[in-house]
Amino acid sequence: MSFILIFRYSMKIYVENKSKNCITKISGFLRVINITASVQLVIQVVIISLMAYIVVFL
Repeated sequence: MSFILIFRYSMKIYVENKSKNCITKISGFLRVINITASVQLVIQVVIISLMAYIVVFL
């Protein structure tokens, strides 16, 4: 799911940068990518921690 969001906004940044230099739109797109990557990081840490807990204690 996050790959789709990151890829979509990356393509928007590419098109926006190619057509004209609108810094506010590009910074908004980058903010969405950063939030998506942060959420993915948290979810991955939770899943890895859960798997480690299951292996060690169960």
